[in-house]
Amino acid sequence: MQDKASFGFIGITFLSVLFGSIFLNDLIKVCYYYYNGLREWWREKKEQEEEEKRKEDELKSNEVRLDMINQNYVDELEQDLESVYFKLVKVNARNRRNDKTPA
Repeated sequence: MQDKASFGFIGITFLSVLFGSIFLNDLIKVCYYYYNGLREWWREKKEQEEEEKRKEDELKSNEVRLDMINQNYVDELEQDLESVYFKLVKVNARNRRNDKTPA
């Protein structure tokens, strides 16, 4: 009777360890799978944030470039208008002198 009981305990222990190890192995695989999935998701999220930041920085740099180009254009336009204004003043002064002289 003791032999049957001890073999029964040994069998139950063996089966418990066997099924426990199978369950634990599957649990470890599931945890590893979800860990890799989470890590991949985190990496993609980080890459998207970096891409958005890079796009924002590019837009800002483009705006700065446009501002610089616009400022150069404004400066050139201002110089051109100033030269045209002085030419008009000279022509106007010449015309007034010509009008005052008797013909």
